[in-house]
Amino acid sequence: LGTVFFAGGATFNVVGLNFAAQSLLEALGSVQFVSNLFFSVVVLKEQVQRRHVLSTMLIVLGNVLIVAWGDHKNQKITRSHLLELVGRTPFIVYMICVYSGSVVLGGLECFVRRRHSGDGGRLAVVLFALSSASVGANAAMVLKALSGLLHTYLVDSPKGADPPKPKVVACITVVALLGAAHVAFWLARLNAALKRYP
Repeated sequence: LGTVFFAGGATFNVVGLNFAAQSLLEALGSVQFVSNLFFSVVVLKEQVQRRHVLSTMLIVLGNVLIVAWGDHKNQKITRSHLLELVGRTPFIVYMICVYSGSVVLGGLECFVRRRHSGDGGRLAVVLFALSSASVGANAAMVLKALSGLLHTYLVDSPKGADPPKPKVVACITVVALLGAAHVAFWLARLNAALKRYP
């Protein structure tokens, strides 16, 4: 049931990326931690600690600052625009650093857990979170690209226009597969974290 709600929320998030800037929507996603606190108190009858209240206040403050001063522009994404962006050297270097960094951090986390026979303590938790979050952040970028491509070529095309060209369909398919791979990775890491770290 939780997976169904998660998938539904992710779908709404992808659709929402057409209507607002990614920098705004992704930041507002942190509200989930506020709702987690609420449900943990109401449903699980857990005690709220001072650090939970402080964290919640920081999340709310951060969201207020983002909404007040964040970039609210939403650009249309076309195949040629996307290909231009991913062909830039800074983007390629960024992607190499993120994915290789994620692999290194994940390897370090496994090493720390094995060395300390068990969960590996706080260091393992931090390494796990960093290796997961780096790829998870890119999931938002890939899904924004998918959402923009679908909107540009399917929703914004005039009535009676020719269907998208095979190159556009191939581009959308590749981005959709990348998006699905990122979401699958994120769900697997989320489930692993829930089992490993209480």
